[in-house]
Amino acid sequence: MTTKATIGSKCRPREMFSTLLKPMADARTGCSGGRCRAKALTRLNREGMAACQTGDLDDAGRLLAEGIELARKAGVAMYEAKLRNNLGLVLLLASRPGEAAREFGQALVLVEGKLGRDNSLFKRIENNLSQATCSRSPRQ
Repeated sequence: MTTKATIGSKCRPREMFSTLLKPMADARTGCSGGRCRAKALTRLNREGMAACQTGDLDDAGRLLAEGIELARKAGVAMYEAKLRNNLGLVLLLASRPGEAAREFGQALVLVEGKLGRDNSLFKRIENNLSQATCSRSPRQ
């Protein structure tokens, strides 16, 4: 199984994350193996976006930033990119387009390094970056 072929697969996401994260031990929860880390990343992303939906942008940002750090330490670039994109969306909602643009930019670098530019994820994040850039006031 290749990472490129399984990204975005709805068929076996659990298997995909287990394979990607298998060698890592989860210091945060004390369990080992990819399944535990994948669950933690999924939980942080889900809880962060739920907080965003309820308007708690500070908590959303904190949860997503925690997920980014966990993904970065695990070396899971695609999950880090997804979390950075979501954090960028939260920052846009919080009227912080400069910070949002930085998160989108970092997400683009990660996606390009793993999948290149010719994919829907890259294009979606690129569109988000464009919105953040357009949202900046002339003073920023």
